[in-house]
Amino acid sequence: MGNETIDKKLRFLFGFQRFMQDPELKEIIDETENRMNVVRLSDMDLMGVSAGVNNPGDENGESCYCVFCQQSAVRLRLPNGMYKCTNCQKEYYDQ
Repeated sequence: MGNETIDKKLRFLFGFQRFMQDPELKEIIDETENRMNVVRLSDMDLMGVSAGVNNPGDENGESCYCVFCQQSAVRLRLPNGMYKCTNCQKEYYDQ
């Protein structure tokens, strides 16, 4: 049995536990988390470690048309998920 198969089974069991609250499975999960020194990450931490996407707050930004200043502009993605127009400096969520 490969590591990928074991990983899939563990993910399924950990997800299953959210709904069923099996005491024996909870004991195994707790033991595993304690052994692995699991640390919960905040949303801000998770945004900083995301892979395969542009880093939020990328200084290069992306071209857009700002609905506030009614001009072509460059917008920056902020860590909180909002965008900021580099022309008018207003922050907004993408629609």
